[in-house]
Amino acid sequence: MNNPKVTVLMPVYNVGIHLHAAAKSILTQTFTDFEFIVVDDGSEDGSPELIERMADPRIHLIRAPHGGLVAALNLGMSHAKGEYLARMDADDIAHPERLALQVTHLDERPDIGLVCSNVTIIDGEGNVTGKQVEPNCTAEALVEGLLYQRRMKPIIHPSVMMRREVFETLGGYRDFKSAEDRDFWLRASDSYRFSRLNQALLSYRIHATGISREKGAEQAVSSAMAALNYLVYRGSKVDLFQDQPETFQATAKTVRTRMETEVLDAAVAFRAARDEFRNGSRIKGCIAGIAALLRHGRRALPNGSVMGTRTIINELSADLIGKLLGAQGLQQPRSQKVS
Repeated sequence: MNNPKVTVLMPVYNVGIHLHAAAKSILTQTFTDFEFIVVDDGSEDGSPELIERMADPRIHLIRAPHGGLVAALNLGMSHAKGEYLARMDADDIAHPERLALQVTHLDERPDIGLVCSNVTIIDGEGNVTGKQVEPNCTAEALVEGLLYQRRMKPIIHPSVMMRREVFETLGGYRDFKSAEDRDFWLRASDSYRFSRLNQALLSYRIHATGISREKGAEQAVSSAMAALNYLVYRGSKVDLFQDQPETFQATAKTVRTRMETEVLDAAVAFRAARDEFRNGSRIKGCIAGIAALLRHGRRALPNGSVMGTRTIINELSADLIGKLLGAQGLQQPRSQKVS
């Protein structure tokens, strides 16, 4: 039997009522030459049994003890046979032409290693609450967005299709808590070009349950550290996460402290207001937005938190690059200095 053109990988963990619709949206794609690897990460809600009942020969269900998202992704990818690898989340909806359009794009553009798409945003009930669109997005803009988290979320993970060699070259995802995707994309950007289709190919579900301040801080620091780690590697060829974990952890504490005082409170307030709008509560969103501005001023605006985070990342990465190169008896070239 010939290997499939595409492997679709979907990790599952207690996803509940949305799983059937997510899986069905893959099984009813107009493009049919694919295998569908579903990795159940120790679910306790009957998720694997639901997948089994779908009884589609293209499904390859892997049951694993709960090990987290990174372990599930790498396990699934290790079983993949496709030339192209497509990600899917267990509560999203792939639009019928998603695989077909992404396969065509990669077939026609051998210079592209990874393609993502615009998305439609839906709530827990499946109602459309917005869209995430970025027309004429260049590969350079995607990398800039990954580094500094501008208004655009540059790559929606479950909208991605990549060439198999991208995953194999990078050695899979690393256990970069809450930022494994950002770490992966940044590492990939050194060797592969990205592309974003100016078409919504996924309904991306954002649930109404609010994110806690602690969780929000953890995610923000992890994302900042992924960017900082990439910049340090680009400037010194030292991967702190892999080669100097103690320095990495110490730097993460510094980032956390600075972000707590310079960025996070304002960012959390902004997100609370934004989420109210996304959930259809315009009045509550306005009230939350005004309160955020009164308390935090310009820092509560989207660009305020972006610029604050950018300053922290650039200052700390430049300092680390200088120290690492100095330890090697080298001087940081002017052209490599972080700006």
